[in-house]
Amino acid sequence: MITIRFDAEDMADLRFAVSPLHETAASLWALAAPERFPAHLRWSRAVRANPGPVDVPLLLSLVGRRRHLPDFLTPTPLSNRDVFEDELDRLARVPERRVLQDLRAVHDTGLPERLRRALDAGPDVFLARLVEQLAAHHRRHLAPHWPRIRDVLEADVRHRGERLVAGGARALFASIHPAVRWEGAALLIDKPSLGEMERRVCGRGCCLMPTLFARSVHFPVDDDQSPLICYPARGLGAVWAAPVPEPSVELGRLLGRPRARLLAALAEGPASTTELSRRLGVTPGAVSQHLAVLRSAGLVEGRRSGRSVLYRPLRLGRLLLQAHAAPAASGEADRPAPVSAGRRRTPGPTLG
Repeated sequence: MITIRFDAEDMADLRFAVSPLHETAASLWALAAPERFPAHLRWSRAVRANPGPVDVPLLLSLVGRRRHLPDFLTPTPLSNRDVFEDELDRLARVPERRVLQDLRAVHDTGLPERLRRALDAGPDVFLARLVEQLAAHHRRHLAPHWPRIRDVLEADVRHRGERLVAGGARALFASIHPAVRWEGAALLIDKPSLGEMERRVCGRGCCLMPTLFARSVHFPVDDDQSPLICYPARGLGAVWAAPVPEPSVELGRLLGRPRARLLAALAEGPASTTELSRRLGVTPGAVSQHLAVLRSAGLVEGRRSGRSVLYRPLRLGRLLLQAHAAPAASGEADRPAPVSAGRRRTPGPTLG
């Protein structure tokens, strides 16, 4: 059992974050044991079948026999808007002694041969190689899906914020995972693989981070960094889900195809202008114009959630969609939305 003790000031510093580096590292769990992650099976098979320039065996050698990752790969994010390249720069500056210590901690029965050979060149060369390979893995295998990944993670953060507002800390932590509960002024995490452990936040803040690539809560054991609690995100299936279904021809004629697609997208869940822009592949300005028309017609409404305004269909909008339901799409439904090629900075989230 892990016990994390808070005082009143610590609770005031509780925050959420989404980290591109963490998702890149955590994705190794799904690659190392694809049968344990059926929601990501199609993705993991595609990576293994066509890894490109990525040294997948080297990356998989980081995963310990108990499926732990070295703590230096999952530092607590510095902000809610971390940029992947900035995270890589921070990773490249991890002290060599810390790298070796964390690798030996997760490989307590001895380092795998692939890892030993990589370390023969020296910890500094190994770390530079590792940063290079994590960057390549992210660019090739995660960046094409990052807009969807980010949308799912940010939607989870909004949901947890609503739970905190509605029911306080107890409701928030109860919603994260069955292994987590709030008692008195302490957070208890049932994690038998880590044994008995107690941590005090002590004014360092506590960060909660949703992730696609986790089956349970995980918690870095490094006591030098502020507590970081990673938990499975809600709605992870939406990352690999079909794109927005095409509305029926009749609904397109009635509303205009762009507004009909927008209404169909909102039927899948509340979304902000930015999220709708990404999903539909149009500018935020165009989305705003179409939303204004749909709102004036009484088909959708917008409600503020933090810094964002989330839109959802009203009853009349839902009835229109039901009356003009399009036939199910085929074939191409599972194909992820394309992105432009080339290296670009991956921004951290804009959290509401």
